[in-house]
Amino acid sequence: MDKNIKYILKSFDNYESMSYNAARFISDFSKKLINQKNYFTLVLSGGKTPKRLYSLLTLQDLDWNKIKLFWGDERFVTYEHPESNFHMVKETLLKNIDIPDENIYPIPTGSLTPKISAEAYESILHSFFQKVNNTDFSFDCILLGIGNDGHTASLFPGSPILKEKKRWVMDVTAPEGYSIRQRITLTLPIINRAACVLFLVSGKAKRPVVKAMLNSSNDEKKYPAQLVRPSREVYIF
Repeated sequence: MDKNIKYILKSFDNYESMSYNAARFISDFSKKLINQKNYFTLVLSGGKTPKRLYSLLTLQDLDWNKIKLFWGDERFVTYEHPESNFHMVKETLLKNIDIPDENIYPIPTGSLTPKISAEAYESILHSFFQKVNNTDFSFDCILLGIGNDGHTASLFPGSPILKEKKRWVMDVTAPEGYSIRQRITLTLPIINRAACVLFLVSGKAKRPVVKAMLNSSNDEKKYPAQLVRPSREVYIF
């Protein structure tokens, strides 16, 4: 990881404009990578902020046969639960595009325990990278959001997994106040291998987090989002 991380901040007048430009960014980036290696990996974010982006992606001229979809985190609920990240993506994106089932890699939940679910998804990721001969074990693009408390994916302030060095996927318990506390999340070791990280941020309450991320002199990492520091550029929309 590069301590002198380069953030590229792109500000927009409204939520619609931000979502549209993010969709164009992902579309252009995917086409570039598909031309280079014939596939593109995209890690999807949950929450409310990316919903419009996913809807707009259905309008882009994308080769879904060559795009592989993964999830950055998931609530430990069934796929049909209204708070399931997979369910949200299904309703806004998947049901409106023609993508092969084998290109969709949701985090398994169902009858498993959170721990087994995390281990299973890590095994799925290892198998995928081996299959495509990706020896860097790096996703092409990871889409992340930011919570008011500075969490990203399901990496919450004070969580012991923020110090994880090896595991790619772990189960975690969200702080009190979250309706679904049992979660599965990608960890920093795999997030920070990404070729591109795109933060999608909406709302005034998140300004202090973004400001802290952009303050390169801030050695104290108060927010988990500040720990997302891949060796390549990070975009904040």
